[in-house]
Amino acid sequence: MTYTTLTYLGVEKALADWGISTARRENGNQAGDNMAFNMMLNADAVDPFPYGAKITVQIGRVASTINTLNPTLPAPEVTDFSEGRTFFVGYRVDTFRTGSPEMERLEYKFAGPWEFFFERLVFQKLWWTWNGTANVADWRSQVVLGMSVNALIGANDAVPGSNATNLMSIRQQVIEIAQYVVAQTAMIAAYGSTAQFQFDSLSNAIDGTNYDLLNYEIGGAIPAEIRCLIPDFLAGFGATGKTSGQSGSAAANMQTVLRAPLDTVNDITCAEAMRKMLRWIGAVGSPVVWFDYTATPPALHVATRDILPSANLPFS
Repeated sequence: MTYTTLTYLGVEKALADWGISTARRENGNQAGDNMAFNMMLNADAVDPFPYGAKITVQIGRVASTINTLNPTLPAPEVTDFSEGRTFFVGYRVDTFRTGSPEMERLEYKFAGPWEFFFERLVFQKLWWTWNGTANVADWRSQVVLGMSVNALIGANDAVPGSNATNLMSIRQQVIEIAQYVVAQTAMIAAYGSTAQFQFDSLSNAIDGTNYDLLNYEIGGAIPAEIRCLIPDFLAGFGATGKTSGQSGSAAANMQTVLRAPLDTVNDITCAEAMRKMLRWIGAVGSPVVWFDYTATPPALHVATRDILPSANLPFS
């Protein structure tokens, strides 16, 4: 017999032992991923899950002790489980209290990382600012999507010169947005000051200056350990390289990098910034965004539908 459990503050119990009923989960592409349930408590009871409380829900768990009176349930208040997998990780956003002569209960909603962090956090980028003596990079919510302040020199840069700015591919901009959220979640003491999810990182390993372009095209071999499966090149033009500073065939490929038009925006959330970038890749394969909760911490994935495997769902 297996069970669905909920873990909060290090305590794992079956849903029934928490007093939880009618648990349900909803998930949308580039939208909210949340879970809701009811707890049969007095309407004026102390809230067992305060705002922002982080829970982990696991399915297929095996209890160490079975209830001798009812084998379909674990032993009362058992907290020792094994096996199974993580189904959802979320943070409490809403509590609705219901009280009537017939029934009293608390109704909860927990939001996943996308809804709790991406939809609430305003995106900021490094922006060149004159401090009176020199240009310095500073974080601002007035941003240009598709542009980085990495100092580059080359014909393909937005501004040639020693303080040039770098045109970013769609994939690079998506990674920068997600990594900004990752960095912000790692500053929250309530969650252990550790990153609440993981994603690909931008690298500049080849020359130490420009961001690397991923040598991947739709239809090609999928690189291992890559979570952002958006190609950097038009089909047939893939090459490992940079956005500038190249020579020979690599320079020619700079004109085939998948970039979105520069977009100047103010005070938009990280979710809005992601959707603005992903809409430009829609015709290539309609991007899908999801979290793999079986990874620790949960892993964010972005991919075009055409590279994802088919799924057979039962219908009855």
